[in-house]
Amino acid sequence: MFLSRIGGLFSVVPAAMLLSVSFFVLFTLRKCDSKKLKVFGYIVAGFLWLACALILLSGIYNVLRAPQYMQGNGQYRMGSKSCGKLRNSMNMGGQQSGTMPMMDEKPQVEPPAAEPQ
Repeated sequence: MFLSRIGGLFSVVPAAMLLSVSFFVLFTLRKCDSKKLKVFGYIVAGFLWLACALILLSGIYNVLRAPQYMQGNGQYRMGSKSCGKLRNSMNMGGQQSGTMPMMDEKPQVEPPAAEPQ
């Protein structure tokens, strides 16, 4: 559980890299004289900020939701409401849920009926 929380915090590294690239884009725009190039630079910087915000938000989301999906080692709990259809589909051969045949028991098979002559 601790590692999943740290994994979300590692989203700071690419976000910092994108912010540093956007800083240099905006810094070079101050030296530029062409209006079209300035507009293009502002658009690029805006996309870099948007990508940075998405990376940071996804990291925060992963940190906050980590305890919920880690319960039960990532498997569904059989008693949960979200697993009702799965539980009903796992009933094998008309057996009642919760009863499983033992491994050493032989299955009860009826002998075939004799053919009338």
